[in-house]
Amino acid sequence: MDLKMMIDIAAALGKKEDVAQYAGQLKTLRQNIHKRFFDKENNVYIDEKQVHLAFPLYVGVVPADLRPAVIANLKKEITETRPYLDMGSSGLPVLLHYLIEDAEWNDVLYQHISKTTQPSFGYFLKQDETTWPEYWSSTCASKIHTCYTGVASWFTRGIGGIRNEQGHFGYKRFIIKPHLVGDLTFANTSMDSLYGKIVSNWTRKDGKMTLHVEVPPNSTAKIYLPTSDKKSITESEKLLEKAKGVTFLTMENGRAILSVAAGHYSFDSKYNKTKPNKAGGL
Repeated sequence: MDLKMMIDIAAALGKKEDVAQYAGQLKTLRQNIHKRFFDKENNVYIDEKQVHLAFPLYVGVVPADLRPAVIANLKKEITETRPYLDMGSSGLPVLLHYLIEDAEWNDVLYQHISKTTQPSFGYFLKQDETTWPEYWSSTCASKIHTCYTGVASWFTRGIGGIRNEQGHFGYKRFIIKPHLVGDLTFANTSMDSLYGKIVSNWTRKDGKMTLHVEVPPNSTAKIYLPTSDKKSITESEKLLEKAKGVTFLTMENGRAILSVAAGHYSFDSKYNKTKPNKAGGL
């Protein structure tokens, strides 16, 4: 992850020789990790545990021809073998990043986080916890710990869908890709960027959804509406082609993709039930 960051920094600074150097080191490191830790008989790294599979997928260690098999094993691990979030404070950022932004398995996360039986975030709420215990238990001695605090980011990045656009920095250009998971009927999410407050609030009822978006000054957003019906989309009760500051880009994987300038918007449309993308393998 650090080498990839250094490549991005060098590229932003126009340091072509540094980019080439770090890229070569990254390629070698990926190959060595794969050679050292990959179990070719079972298509897993180290063992079948969630983080040990999500990490090599996240950082590009897994060769393209092996990704489907590794993803399938991760799917089995997180939905059947250990159908809960099985990680600690070090593994959580890696696991959540992959599940939220790469695989987009938000339905799986919703099931694991919302249930009220142990182990889950919902279980903590049912036990009236007001801080984060160290383990998925309400009886452990350590009641203020960092193991599961990162779960909170899923509400903003997963359900609300507020994410930085790849290749851009500081949320000058960002994505809003809401996921209408489980039986949720609404979500109110926001975050403070360098340019101001970003808002993504949605409601749904009777097959229709409303998405309220706020894009700060001097920034733009790419919005992924979960609908296959372009004609059903309106903004502030105006047809899409007449909406000010809104440009329709394309339809992709059951979503209408729009580009919007700074401002406040209210989109209405029919919606599709959220499904993980093809790359996620679910």
